[in-house]
Order: sequence, then structure tokens, then C-alpha cells
Amino acid sequence: IPKVCYDTLEGTQFCTTDGIGNVQVFVYNAGWCGPCNSEMSELSHLYPEFEGQPVIFASLSGEGWSRGAKPTAQFLGEWKAKHNIPFVVAGKYRDFGKAFNSPGSIPFAVVVDKAGNVAKQGFMSGSQIAMRVRTLLAND
Repeated sequence: IPKVCYDTLEGTQFCTTDGIGNVQVFVYNAGWCGPCNSEMSELSHLYPEFEGQPVIFASLSGEGWSRGAKPTAQFLGEWKAKHNIPFVVAGKYRDFGKAFNSPGSIPFAVVVDKAGNVAKQGFMSGSQIAMRVRTLLAND
């Protein structure tokens, strides 16, 4: 998979290649995007099922609460709190998954298998993402 790094809420870097050896889920979003908010709320509720398993989730925001707004640390903190996100929250301005040939529309999700291969990408609801992760974990 391509290596792309994002600034986390905690002020560190999260890179897409850091988690190879785990199933990885990258969810590209923006605060102003209604479907992104729905997807993240659903995924946050499903996440506890995967705790302790070899899977990494990341919410990757390309913009903040309004179109064109940078995903600042303040926005990322508010986004995490609004959706009670228990996993990585990071941002990179105007990056909506272009490294994965995203059409530029959001929400856009990428699910990567343990070998680092893209298993599924595109628009997926939180439950569709969870179903794909379950399948990859079961196939190990």
C-alpha cells in the first residue's frame, strides 16, 4: 500500500504503512459531510467487537467542520468527542484517499489485509466495513 502520513490528534504521525501485519481500515471523511458523520457514528459503535484483535482503524479527515477548513487539532478533538471514537483520529488537508485513487468523494474507506493488499475500497457504511474486517480476520 502507499505510504501516506497524517497528523494525529495527539501531535504524532500516523502512516498507512505502520500497521502492516494487521487488518487496517482507513476511513476518509470531513466534519461537514453528513454521510461521513453517520458512517463514523456507526463504526464507533461497532468498534468494541474488534478490540484486542489484529486490526487498526483510523479516521482520516481531509477537512474540518466547513468546506475548505483545515482539519486542525481542535477539529480532530471535537470530531473524536462527537463520535466517541476509540481509535486513531488524524488529518491531512484535502486528502480524501487520493493515494488509493479515490474519486475525491467522501466518505471513502479502504480496508487492507494483513499482507498490505487493498481488500476493498469505496463508499461503505460502518456495518459494511465491519463485515469486511470480520471476513479478513476469519480467513487468517
